Amino acid sequence: MTSDALAAFEANGGRRLAYIGEPKGGKTGDEAFFDALDSRWRIESEDSEFVSWWNLADRAQGWVRR
Repeated sequence: MTSDALAAFEANGGRRLAYIGEPKGGKTGDEAFFDALDSRWRIESEDSEFVSWWNLADRAQGWVRR
């Protein structure tokens, strides 16, 4: 599902993406989503002070399309 949302975002000209969730292998994105990020996007920023629930590994990141 996340890869479908990313594909629609890209198809409509999306250039900047805010991602809040767990890294690849976690609970918030499918493999295709993270593969697309790795191949077509670059990380621009990450909030090192982002606070997540104690049992999650969420991150707050800003991505820019290549």
